[in-house]
Amino acid sequence: MIPLAEKRANARIASGVPGDAFSAKKALWLRVSSTFMAVARDSHISVIIATLA
Repeated sequence: MIPLAEKRANARIASGVPGDAFSAKKALWLRVSSTFMAVARDSHISVIIATLA
């Protein structure tokens, strides 16, 4: 069985794009975290509005 890191390295070499899998994971994480932050901000604003009302 081929180790996962070696498989990734081979896939990266085959695709010809260095760090492609890493950048895709990073982009996904940024999208998830920014969505979470937007939801947190919206809920925070609604809590403030509910407190003021």
